[in-house]
Amino acid sequence: MSQESILQREPDGRLMAGRAGLSDEQASALDLSRHLVITAGAGSGKTRTLVRRYLRALCDLGNESPRSSGAPRGPEQIVVSTFTERAAAELRTRLRAELLAAIRELSDNPTSPEDLQSGGVSRSTMLRHLRNCHDHFDRARIGTFHSFCASILREHAGELGIDPGFGVLQGAAARGMLDEAVISAIETAEGTFESDGSNAVPDLRPLFRAMSRRDLIRVTTTWVEGRENLSPFRSTLEMHDDEALLQLWQERYAQGRLEALERSLEDGSPLVAELQAIQTLAESPGVDPSSPLFQACALALQEIKARAGDDPIARSDRVRAVLGPFRTQEGKVRKQLSAGRLGDKQSLRDAKEHWAHARTMLIEQTGEACEALDELLGPADRMAGPVLRALRWLGDEAIRRYQHAKSRAYVLDFADLQLNVLRLLRGNPAVLGRLQSRFSHFMIDEFQDTNGIQWAILRLLCDDFRETKGLFLVGDPKQAIYRFRGGDVTLFDRAIREVSDAGGAIITFSANYRSQPNLIRAFNSLFEWLMDTHRAERPAWEAPFEHLTALKKVEPGSNSGEVQLLWLGEPSSPEEGTHELPGDDVLRFVPHGEEAWAVAAWLRDRHLKLPAKNAAVQAAVLVRRRQHLPTYAMALRRAGVPAAVVGGRGFFGRQEVHDITNLLLALAHNDDVVSLLGALRGPYLDLADEWLLWLVRLGSEAGSWALRVGWDQVLRETQRESTEATTGWNQLPNAAQLALRRAAQRYLGWQQARTLLPVSEFVRQILDDSAGTYLFAKNDPTGQTLANVEKLVAVAADYDSLGPNGVADFALYLREQEELEADEGDAPLDELAPVVLMTIHQSKGLEFPTVVLPDLHQPLRKGISEPLVLGRLDHRVGEDDLWEPAMRLPVEAKRRTMEPTLLRKLVARRAQHEDIAESRRLLYVAMTRAQDNVVCVAPEPRNKKPRGRQGSTSWEEWLRSWLAEQQPEGLSVFEGVDPWNPTETKASAAHQHINNNPPTVATQLHTHELRHFLQPILSQTTRILSPHALAAPKPEKAETLRRRAQTKRGAVGAKVGRLRGTLVHSCLEDGITEPGRALRRRVDQQAIASGLWQQETRDKLLQDVEAHLLGFRKAAPPELCDPDNPDVLREVPFRLPIASSLDSSTQPLWMEGVIDVLYRDAKHQLWVVLDYKTDHRDPDTLVADYSDQVLAYAWAASRILPELRDGQWQLAAELLMTAHGECRRVFGPEHPGTVSARFSKLVEQTLNEPNVN
Repeated sequence: MSQESILQREPDGRLMAGRAGLSDEQASALDLSRHLVITAGAGSGKTRTLVRRYLRALCDLGNESPRSSGAPRGPEQIVVSTFTERAAAELRTRLRAELLAAIRELSDNPTSPEDLQSGGVSRSTMLRHLRNCHDHFDRARIGTFHSFCASILREHAGELGIDPGFGVLQGAAARGMLDEAVISAIETAEGTFESDGSNAVPDLRPLFRAMSRRDLIRVTTTWVEGRENLSPFRSTLEMHDDEALLQLWQERYAQGRLEALERSLEDGSPLVAELQAIQTLAESPGVDPSSPLFQACALALQEIKARAGDDPIARSDRVRAVLGPFRTQEGKVRKQLSAGRLGDKQSLRDAKEHWAHARTMLIEQTGEACEALDELLGPADRMAGPVLRALRWLGDEAIRRYQHAKSRAYVLDFADLQLNVLRLLRGNPAVLGRLQSRFSHFMIDEFQDTNGIQWAILRLLCDDFRETKGLFLVGDPKQAIYRFRGGDVTLFDRAIREVSDAGGAIITFSANYRSQPNLIRAFNSLFEWLMDTHRAERPAWEAPFEHLTALKKVEPGSNSGEVQLLWLGEPSSPEEGTHELPGDDVLRFVPHGEEAWAVAAWLRDRHLKLPAKNAAVQAAVLVRRRQHLPTYAMALRRAGVPAAVVGGRGFFGRQEVHDITNLLLALAHNDDVVSLLGALRGPYLDLADEWLLWLVRLGSEAGSWALRVGWDQVLRETQRESTEATTGWNQLPNAAQLALRRAAQRYLGWQQARTLLPVSEFVRQILDDSAGTYLFAKNDPTGQTLANVEKLVAVAADYDSLGPNGVADFALYLREQEELEADEGDAPLDELAPVVLMTIHQSKGLEFPTVVLPDLHQPLRKGISEPLVLGRLDHRVGEDDLWEPAMRLPVEAKRRTMEPTLLRKLVARRAQHEDIAESRRLLYVAMTRAQDNVVCVAPEPRNKKPRGRQGSTSWEEWLRSWLAEQQPEGLSVFEGVDPWNPTETKASAAHQHINNNPPTVATQLHTHELRHFLQPILSQTTRILSPHALAAPKPEKAETLRRRAQTKRGAVGAKVGRLRGTLVHSCLEDGITEPGRALRRRVDQQAIASGLWQQETRDKLLQDVEAHLLGFRKAAPPELCDPDNPDVLREVPFRLPIASSLDSSTQPLWMEGVIDVLYRDAKHQLWVVLDYKTDHRDPDTLVADYSDQVLAYAWAASRILPELRDGQWQLAAELLMTAHGECRRVFGPEHPGTVSARFSKLVEQTLNEPNVN
């Protein structure tokens, strides 16, 4: 950097902060004589420029003559706003440092000969001014826009009638208060269905008929949250009745399209002429007029002759009726319509030719998927008026209650801060005038994330740009990624237009000082292709891409950067001996576990210098979803890489927090059996399931309270030190007696201590009494569990500081925080770790030597799913944007068919485009955080064929398409990487490079090829045998399933089938056996989580599950129909060793699984193992195929249950086939010894099969 002085004399004699250390394009942003909008690319030094401009503005104030009013000239006059508190704190630090540097420079040389020649202030005068600015720097207006609004409101609270000492409501507290207000308003509305005749309360019945209670809560919540944008729509609703509202929507959104379609369907139009020609050919001799083509044309021509009048919905219905015969069920224009095979061949050929012409015209008018019909009004729009009026009343009632609750608590939420300031400025000209004269400069950082309300406030404070200077906007529309928080990228284009019209300047920063040259070449190639820069008409939500220029200094011989693409292949098995992780490591069984381990091993072996000699971060793993952070943190720590998780969510949902919560609730509430069960099984009381079953049997006469009654009896006898008197105590093994007595003694001690100690000290005593600290450290070598428990103690201490609340209140607080999904991540580990993990949004504004981007296969977010969405369609009411409510409403009462309104169709279409555009920008932000290397990781895709820029559905598909079309330089590709051994490479012909340069990175051999180069590994880990392995499909059956799964329809069908079985099992486990909302909610949640978005698929899945539950109700034994029956055990897990004599291997063999149901027939001294099957095959076939699997479950039961282990009772097995509504006895009753002998023989046969390791 140049050694020039920061302060320099301008040609006019003023002493100002100059361009020292800035580039030419950065120096151009120091112009204070006009408004400026800066488009600053990633790594372009925009913050450094803003800091210098701030100092220059302070110097400019110092050069002015003193104000007659005596008002201070300093930081108070300059407003600096950025998007986050973290960025604001960093900016404040840098601004203060720049100010101190200028003061030191002046102090070292307080006088200069230039002072005598210039007409400006002397250096000593400027020194006094800058020192005064530093002394009053705590008054500087540097922060987020919300903090600026809060300061304005506190100053003018009297004008608005609010308490100047208000707090700011946010996070879980805001969500809880809002939920309470919404539910309260709905409960009030339920008793006020009919209008009172005064128009104060409209008819609410249309709204309640149109939506379930769950959707009603979501819709009302959306209305309240979007209240800052709804004023224009509310005024529109007030000024129009229902018919006028329909006419308004028709004129705004549908008129042009409807008239164009009607013109194309008039007599004499080319399309109608083609249809009439086809109809004429239908009269040719021998031609079958009932064939699909002739029938479709006849129906269409009949509808064309009909007249619809002036009603816009009737006219739209007529157009849909005309085009209906030519559309498929999916809504697309049919590719073929058969004219039959009878009659004159020339006539048939002519008919097909006319249809080809007609089809071309249809596609030109409507689009291949008939998209044009989505721009017409429909039946749902006729219902929209009454529903929206009812929703406005309900939403306003919820807003009133929400505001009242906030007023009582003396708090405002973020929306209130902005809305109240806007109301103040628009309604009080005197206040507006004072603020306009007070602030001389507005510097807005990250302007691309600003919303419409904030822009309106800025315009007012800048007097609608009547002043020609003072506004400085800097941002990058390519980095606009906060749409979900209200950020509006379209404002950037609007600001450019309005500032330009006011005489301002637009400057672009294209230099990049952050990333290596190879990275810049790759970024330019990828994002010029992906963001489609050369499109003729660019929508406002699409950010234009400007090429970056690499200006980072690169030392000779140093790495010039690289983008590495890791395409994971089939994972090798643990038995191949190339893995660090044991075969039973938990990482192998969690979602994204393979990918996480590949990332951890790749970073450790190729990019990190361990052990780290300093606290510098060497790499960052950036994910799109917070819930994936714990998996990657676990993998890094298992790989021996210290890692720190930044932020996150889910702390209150962690198992170690649940365990404490369950114990506290059980101690505080004797009637909470569920919490008691969790507490007894948890690490602090540590009772095995066998002893819990014994407790249940001890209190079996109490029904569903059996566990509580049995435990209370043990507690009473422990207090009397006479546990031997407890029924059946002497029959328990010594280990069970010791465990129960120890647990009871701890429990009794904690019951006494919970009312005597503060919550934090009580939690600490629980840890000390149970040796929890030692156990957590031993069981979780990463230290995360122990760190979370320590954080929980700190949370309890904070809770204690609020007042003398008890254990029960704290436990309920923990449960409430989990339900509200509070923004609280795991306790941080390794604060100075070489690797950090965070979301891409959290990484904004940061930079790292190496950036890793996993989860590339996640689908792009497209469209909308909420029952109410507020969206803009480029209309304005006065100065404000018009946000329209988009809904789905029922159009058939009996079938409850839901259809989208016109507004929803249009908003959904725009939302889909905006979502995809933001996904492009999010990828840009993620990649441009890198200084030296970018590593992109994705599992092997099902379809490797590139889909292009428009057809891709994930980042991984974008990257593959880019590689296929552009063949860029500066990157290397790894194909078929083994996720469990990613860094294993072999110098061979398998090395491949996209850029054809001398190889630096190899493409890994596929797993099946790699095995030819490996020596056999004899060592094996503990082996697990599953009962499912004993019921594997026959080879011909497996081959049929494999071939079917290779087709798209077969793959979807297989997914639906697997999900159906999972849903049936989970419903039966949780006692959901009847159709209803609970079933519908579970099906929808599981289907969407599995990627089955289509409503038809979900409806079909629901029908299938309901049919299976009906089969269960028909066939289930009476014992299973009572959910509180103590003789029925559901979902019993087991993991049992198989006798070593059955296996010649030196490694132990275990059987692991879950028994669906165990139920007891006390009359006949019989335990029955029951297994659910959802297959549709013949019942006899099912019994034959699954008899061995059920035998394994029966053997496990004989080892678990005391009556069977002692040989006192007999054992039977049944299959309940829900698809057939039939329950079959597979075997029994038999003695447990007979079952064990049969099972031993079965295991011997299985182990002797050649394909079993």
